[in-house]
This record gives sequence, C-alpha cells and structure tokens, in this order.
Amino acid sequence: MNTTFTIDGMHCQACVSLIRMELEDNGFEDKVVSLELKDDNKGELVLEGIEENDVQIVSDLIN
Repeated sequence: MNTTFTIDGMHCQACVSLIRMELEDNGFEDKVVSLELKDDNKGELVLEGIEENDVQIVSDLIN
C-alpha cells in the first residue's frame, strides 16, 4: 500500500535532494515510489510499504 505526503514550501530541485537525503539517512530510500515538485511551492512524496508508526517519523523528516 502506498502512502502519499504533501510537502509545503518545496520550490526547487535542491529541496527534492535534501528531502531525498533525509529519507536515505533514516532508512526509507527503498520505500520511495516518487518525490516531485508540484504547483504552488508544494511537493509530493509517495512511499510504499511503510508501517503505520513510520508515518509520523516521515512527516517529521519532511516538514
């Protein structure tokens, strides 16, 4: 099952890289389905197969 996160304040590829590094540093690199910029300084992260208790951990990492 995929979990989608909306990320506020994401406006460039450097933001994408920083978030990707945070996810890798915390063991979520294999769970990333997509990480991309959207309109209005927002981004979208889709992870697959994360545990329910990991949702808060990821939220803390990306916000």
